[in-house]
Amino acid sequence: MFFRLTLIILTGTTLAWTTWATTPKAPTDFDYALTNYYHGNLETSIAYLRKIITLQPDDLTARVNLIQVLQENQNFSESITSLKYLTTKFPTETKYHDALVKATYLTGDQEAVLKLTLNDDFSAPNLYWRGLALAELAKNDAAIQTLGQSLDLDPFNPMANFKIGELYLATKKYDWAETYLRRSLKQEPNLSQAYYPLAMSCLAQEKIQAAYSYLQNSIAYTRSNQIAKKCLEKLKMAHPEILKENQETIVKKRATITPPIVSVFSSNRENIPQIKVGLAEKIQRIYLKAGGAFQLKTSARNPLYTGNAMTVLEIEKNSTQISVSDQKNNLICQSNESITLSYLEPAATTVLFDLEYGLGGFWTGQNDRAYRGEIQFLLRPDGITVINQLNMEEYLYAVVPSEMPSTWPIEALKTQAVAARTYAFANLGQFRSRGFDVMATVVSQAYNGVNAETANAQAAVNATRSQVLTNGGKPIAAFFSGNDGGHTQNSGDLWSLDLPYLKAIPDPLLPIHEKLLTPDALNIWLRERPLTYSSHPNYSGRSSYRWIFWLSRTEIETRLDQNQNLGQIISVIVSQRADSGMAKEILIKGTNGEKRIKGDAIRGALGGLRSNLFVIEPKLSKDGLPEYFICYGGGWGHGIGMCQSGAAGMAADDYDFQTILTHYYPNATLTKFY
Repeated sequence: MFFRLTLIILTGTTLAWTTWATTPKAPTDFDYALTNYYHGNLETSIAYLRKIITLQPDDLTARVNLIQVLQENQNFSESITSLKYLTTKFPTETKYHDALVKATYLTGDQEAVLKLTLNDDFSAPNLYWRGLALAELAKNDAAIQTLGQSLDLDPFNPMANFKIGELYLATKKYDWAETYLRRSLKQEPNLSQAYYPLAMSCLAQEKIQAAYSYLQNSIAYTRSNQIAKKCLEKLKMAHPEILKENQETIVKKRATITPPIVSVFSSNRENIPQIKVGLAEKIQRIYLKAGGAFQLKTSARNPLYTGNAMTVLEIEKNSTQISVSDQKNNLICQSNESITLSYLEPAATTVLFDLEYGLGGFWTGQNDRAYRGEIQFLLRPDGITVINQLNMEEYLYAVVPSEMPSTWPIEALKTQAVAARTYAFANLGQFRSRGFDVMATVVSQAYNGVNAETANAQAAVNATRSQVLTNGGKPIAAFFSGNDGGHTQNSGDLWSLDLPYLKAIPDPLLPIHEKLLTPDALNIWLRERPLTYSSHPNYSGRSSYRWIFWLSRTEIETRLDQNQNLGQIISVIVSQRADSGMAKEILIKGTNGEKRIKGDAIRGALGGLRSNLFVIEPKLSKDGLPEYFICYGGGWGHGIGMCQSGAAGMAADDYDFQTILTHYYPNATLTKFY
């Protein structure tokens, strides 16, 4: 993000930009408070802010920032005292009363929440917190009614929908539970805790197949959900027909699916470099269907086997060999070397059935996917590595629409084509020790195969053929992310890789700033939706530009390395922030010890957050320990390099792809590479 000249401060009910004097001055107590906040020294930051308020009780900027730092530091008692002061001093300012109700809820004192909202003016925030308090007090009907009223005023609230769904489940109104839980996931696809109650609501309605699927999702996304694992095993035992029906569906699918025939890049095809894409690893068995006359080859000159189009094959690791069988389980061939499937006709494709991808990430899934080019089965001690080798341009035919919707402006698709091509060339051989260049998931860049391809994406690739971004004559590390939240990040802040073309850059609709955001201003920035190209409603999902994520303490404990033996988690704070406000490091303290987590690992440790740009506050239980940690964040992805949503917003405003690339990758040159 930004923030080096101007501070956002609270004035009335609006945000205002206040410019600092440019004449150098000695650091003030507020400067020291701000610096210590960004370095994770919350107690020291609090001490400086207290000092200011002691001398100047009416210093509103110091007080609202003190409140924010206190709450992040889990000191709700003092923050509530300051909020009560503000509600008395500014009785017509509803935002202070809303903040007081929220802070009281986070302490776990739900009876106090009800008293504070007894004569409420029915604002959406107060109804929301009151509804959550009623739910914790087991006043289910009142909680449902109150949360429903909050949704009437503000329909977009994934957690309100989730909680109503849970309450309906508890009161055995299973159809309503399913409706609200589905709605919560539609508003916030990252709300993985909704999968298990959804499974239970479907199971109660005897929707066995749906329950089975939701339990599988719960296990895949929520590591702490051991209950879901036990429930899934019981479901399989009670309903063995599920597995039988699924197997019958799979067999029928293999027989009926036809691998697509594709158009190929015909112009100077032989000059286009090749790329190897890792599709899957540690595979013990996989089925495929050939889309044309094919050969199975090893390093030997003569093929092991030749076959016809529409042949279904089973590839299996058998001891120290790879075995290939037909759909009737007849052994076709086997080898102690890796095997490659190839076609004489380049328009033929291969369907890989039930291919698992992205295991452990938010992109986890399983699907049938068709691929151009060769399919290689690399023999490894722990299983088979499945690799797709094809030329770079045809690889991009699938990457561009996998990374960016093809309905977006053509100039945005061109930026994606150039960035993806550049990224691929810069990373050739990255996974050489594992047999391929790049992965097929967002670990590298998404590559969903032939079925993702579209005419618009192909046109963007063709229009930018061979063009890459270079610095010093070499392809740059052209990173990109889904949404930067309004401001990109310095590569050096996240990866200790400070590159001249990956700098923190504000969205074109925002000014450049030269001062750090205060804690309160950062909090406001991440809760509101400032107008930027990244926030364009046609190219930015409601929950990608700004999001709220509730993470249970037990989920963090499960995700952390158990060898650390941290015990019960008692606090999570951001111990180091970049100038942008992005979390560079977090400190997790437990009853038995503490652990620091840096960079990209933060998102995984905290349950799969969308980005590192967030503030975090605890929600305490009655025993005083955190029950949840609530993260208020912005953006989706690492935020370094090109923002895909921002590129689309700029393209819609008539920027061409060269200008967009220059904005996101300064000090890079557009170059024809072959």
